[in-house]
Amino acid sequence: MPTNQYAFEFEKWDRDLKFLIGCLTETLEEMGEPELARSVPWTTGRVPLDELPPKAARVHSLAFQILNSVEENTANQARRRDVKDTGRRLERGRWSEVIPALKAEMSEDDLAALIRRITVCPTLTAHPTEAKRATILEHYRNLYLLIVKLENQMYSASERDLIRDEIKAHIERIFLTGEVFISRPDVFSELRNVQHYLGEIFPKVVSLLVRRFLQVWRREGLSADRFVYEPVFPGLTFGNWVGGDRDGHPLVTAEVTHEVLAMLRRTALDLQRREVHRLAAYLSISENDTPLPAEFTRRMDETAALCGPAAEKAMDRNPGEPIRQFLNMMAARIPAKADELEPHHYRDAEEYVRDLSLLARTLRAIGAGRLADEDILPAIQVAHTFGFHSARLDLRQNSAVFEKALGQFVDASQVLDRPWADISTDDRSRFIAEEMTRPRPFVTRAQSVGPEGDEARRLFQVVAQHIRKFGTAGIGTCIVSMTRSAEDLFTVHLLAREGEAVEFVEGGFIVPFPVVPLFETIDDLKHSSEILRKYAAAPLVKRSNEVLDLPQDVMIGYSDSNKDGGILASFWALRCAQENIVALSDEIGLPVRFFHGRGGTISRGAGPTDRFLASLPPGSLRYGTKLTEQGETIAQKYSNLLTASYNLEVLVAGVLRHAATRSTEPIGANARRTLEWLSTEAFSTFRELIASEGFVSFFRTATPVDVIEQSKIGSRPTRRTGAATLADLRAIPWVFAWNQSRFLLSGWYGVGTALEKLKTDDPNGWDILRQEIARNGPITYVFFNVETSLYSADEEIMSLYATLCPDDALRQGFMNRILAEYRRSREAIVELLGGELSERRSRLFKTLSFREPPLADLHRRQVELIRRWRSEKDDSSLEELLLVTNAIASGLRTTG
Repeated sequence: MPTNQYAFEFEKWDRDLKFLIGCLTETLEEMGEPELARSVPWTTGRVPLDELPPKAARVHSLAFQILNSVEENTANQARRRDVKDTGRRLERGRWSEVIPALKAEMSEDDLAALIRRITVCPTLTAHPTEAKRATILEHYRNLYLLIVKLENQMYSASERDLIRDEIKAHIERIFLTGEVFISRPDVFSELRNVQHYLGEIFPKVVSLLVRRFLQVWRREGLSADRFVYEPVFPGLTFGNWVGGDRDGHPLVTAEVTHEVLAMLRRTALDLQRREVHRLAAYLSISENDTPLPAEFTRRMDETAALCGPAAEKAMDRNPGEPIRQFLNMMAARIPAKADELEPHHYRDAEEYVRDLSLLARTLRAIGAGRLADEDILPAIQVAHTFGFHSARLDLRQNSAVFEKALGQFVDASQVLDRPWADISTDDRSRFIAEEMTRPRPFVTRAQSVGPEGDEARRLFQVVAQHIRKFGTAGIGTCIVSMTRSAEDLFTVHLLAREGEAVEFVEGGFIVPFPVVPLFETIDDLKHSSEILRKYAAAPLVKRSNEVLDLPQDVMIGYSDSNKDGGILASFWALRCAQENIVALSDEIGLPVRFFHGRGGTISRGAGPTDRFLASLPPGSLRYGTKLTEQGETIAQKYSNLLTASYNLEVLVAGVLRHAATRSTEPIGANARRTLEWLSTEAFSTFRELIASEGFVSFFRTATPVDVIEQSKIGSRPTRRTGAATLADLRAIPWVFAWNQSRFLLSGWYGVGTALEKLKTDDPNGWDILRQEIARNGPITYVFFNVETSLYSADEEIMSLYATLCPDDALRQGFMNRILAEYRRSREAIVELLGGELSERRSRLFKTLSFREPPLADLHRRQVELIRRWRSEKDDSSLEELLLVTNAIASGLRTTG
């Protein structure tokens, strides 16, 4: 039975949804669509979807989005109610819980040092998993704000009626707006969506988090004076892959990367200018009443001399208000254009931050400390977070492409007596090691060497040009996907040399940006620490790391490792890789920060942030973390201020908590042996399935993967090279297709066989596992995720999609195996976790069961449309098919 809190949530959930679904129904009737009004989910007398026109799919999509908004608002209001009703000041996973806990363990100076040490970097990607257009997302954001507006009990009945009318107008607007992408968005369209978050949403969230942090900090009797000089809370920055990720994306060229860097810089400059104008509007302090310290007046004179004529305008605008005059000059010192850098402009964000810090000290000196804390400190944190670059642009490319580029340079230089392709692996390693001691390039700047080599050189020339003009702040890391050896990483250093993106120091040349391995397959994860050891030992890498003075990022891939080996093998390989790298870090003194390549589904590493952090190995968060925020999860987590601030606070506060000590418990020896055995068994079962003859044919016919390949939801192709193989298929459409057909195969397959064998062959191991479930974060985390996948899957719906496979023998053979494993897995998970989902996780059970009836209608319609589309080879039904696909994604709250 639900607790009192659940009872409140469920009551509010039902009440708000009934109201909003009523608004939807009324709106459709008023628009002259009575037939569609009778199709609205969760209403009496609903007409089946297959008896209605194609627009009914759009009604379902809208209804699911209303449900999603109701759930989001209910969660936010329930958190508020919990704090208010219980009188607790401790909010789980937030500053109010974390800061007092850390204060009890360390001194204020040690806590401040910890804050300075760690960095947290959410990194936005445009992987094609956001099925909604940006216009639709904006309409839904506005609809959500109206739902929140209704929480204000002060409104009169007539005012609430006006809000109801506004809600219905938004519903009408959404219904009349095209939902499906007509043409595939380009990289710049995707970047504009990212810019919205970086320029509009995240700065407001950061300002709010500063105030919440300082509130708790002071309440604990700690001094806020130090934050005039330091970032207020752990180094929160943002990363971006849009325009930098070229892995399998031929449209991301060096020229695109150059323009993206400029666009990000423009966004940041506009943001900082707005911040300064905001401060100028607030800080109307008269010089007649408050003499200002000499430090400020000196800096005022220096700035006036630097700004020249602009200073006169600044002074004339606000006579007698020196702080405003200084802020006016600060605004003039922020470049107006991305490529502009005049003598009076700030050279970088650090100089700008120094002036903000001066203002904070000045306000404190005149007794206006509250203004410093409320106005200036948030602006300082915004400046630290976004600088003049918005987000650091990561560059990503596949190791095979970089290797081909290097081979073209080597062959063009004729430094070897035979082609690069004929050189053995050992000889290549020796050659690369020798080349890293030589500062000269292989060829002259003007010499063409081949398409991959020329493009790599252009890319690093863009990087070099940006660093020379604006510094390294806007450049993130160069990530080598499918890293299989240290040589894959060394290759980047040599290609950077060809693009003149190197600097010369004592001992040789360095690369002025971090080079990062991305370990994705089960096998690569197993060898990750060996590869990192060899890479870190190279003199060129040591020199570069000393100059950069940053932790070595190591990226680990959740989705590809899951696609490679299934959920248990992926979990264990990722866990062991992190443990081994932490041990290596301790051994050789190399600071390491893990970069978690997670997606929006369980099969791609998703899960509640606080539980995810608690599941990580001891020591793995010592220097903070970096993680991807992909596709639809960006809108789900960050579209609305309250939700965004909660999610970011839980992330940053959680990392701080776990970075402080090795607070996550290691897995004991007995449990380790059990998990090792389970992962091996599950891996074997999973690989047997996907390596079976005919499996690709079954997958391509029994799921809507071909429909997904027709959608235009992202600029990147669904395949890396275009080959119709499982290896070439990206993890995103792989997961997307299994989700749409309700198999969710990659979230559970192989687990049932492994658990059944464990219980039969090793009863002691089974007992150990059951005991660990109750007390061990990582083990609980993975099996809860398996449970969620199993209950999100649907045996009847899977069987329906399987009828799309035209080969009876193929269909029957694979479905017998899949359904048997599904039943086996579900039975084992129920026994392992101690009961059905409905008994233990009532909130999740309610939302899954509530969504099921309208989802079932959509699945039946999708299967019917796919059958027609494939048999008639006619695209006339494709638009409705894509609408239904979008509606299912809204209902499941996920794509891939």
